[in-house]
Amino acid sequence: MSKRLTIGAATFDDFEGVFFTFQAIRLANLDRLDELDLVVVDNNPNGAEGEATRDFCKKAGIRYLPETNWRSTAVRDRIFGEAEAPWAMSIDPHVLFEPGTIARLLEFLDQEDPESVDLYHGPMLYDYLRDECPATHMEPVWRSDMFGTWGHDDRGKDPNGEPFEIPMHGLGLFVSRVAAWPGFCRLFQGFGGEEGYIHAKVEAAGGKTYCLPFLRWVHRFQR
Repeated sequence: MSKRLTIGAATFDDFEGVFFTFQAIRLANLDRLDELDLVVVDNNPNGAEGEATRDFCKKAGIRYLPETNWRSTAVRDRIFGEAEAPWAMSIDPHVLFEPGTIARLLEFLDQEDPESVDLYHGPMLYDYLRDECPATHMEPVWRSDMFGTWGHDDRGKDPNGEPFEIPMHGLGLFVSRVAAWPGFCRLFQGFGGEEGYIHAKVEAAGGKTYCLPFLRWVHRFQR
């Protein structure tokens, strides 16, 4: 069966994050696993947790890609370069989805323009999982040596709402058609720097950035 969606995560000594994120995805999508291309890019394969991560991926049928030449959060670029599906979603290796989210994403992508050059995000829920408005985007503002502050659009409260355009978002989760992926600069090093940059690059290529209200996720910040 041909793959419909690549789901990949870049990790650095985060075996537990990789384990729980990908096992949650697999358990919630047992009836469509053959349609998913699961990938882990390990940016420290020789580190303390590299062996455990590699062993888990082998047992779980997840493609394991060691990356030792480029040390950066931008190594997520390899997810798109190695994708076996026409669409790819990059996630942090400590992200969880609501039930049914991957199925809804596949349905959306099946109906999307096969020549799309747009970039897609979803609302980030906070740990308390209450009725407050999730983080639907980032505002292009500098704070604490980071570019981008969490923004909240009430249209993101309804998971059945229509997609809406946003300026940028955090890169804990993003989706692009593989053939349209503009790529990260190979000179990026260390943590961060991609937020805002990749959104401007998408816009320069004629695309837009959207929030998909159904594509809801939670992110572990505490570690």
